[in-house]
Amino acid sequence: MAASIDNYEPTYQQAMTAYVQRNYEVAATLVDQVVQNLPDDPNTHLLRGHIYYVLQHYDVAKEEYQQVLGLTNDLEIIGFAKNGIDNIN
Repeated sequence: MAASIDNYEPTYQQAMTAYVQRNYEVAATLVDQVVQNLPDDPNTHLLRGHIYYVLQHYDVAKEEYQQVLGLTNDLEIIGFAKNGIDNIN
């Protein structure tokens, strides 16, 4: 049975909260868990990209943003990912 976002929503929310509170190391640890279990969710890859961007791990961030582009047709999410890639470049 495939993992669902419902199973990892609390961890995702904790990662988001840590990110907003600028507790980036904690956010990275939490989002890594979610991405590992939900590899096809564009929102978790986008958040992971943002977290690793502020941690200045630009190679990881860029890879995450590129993953997002292949996982969704949502123009808003794609726009955020492209903006992240542009900022890195």
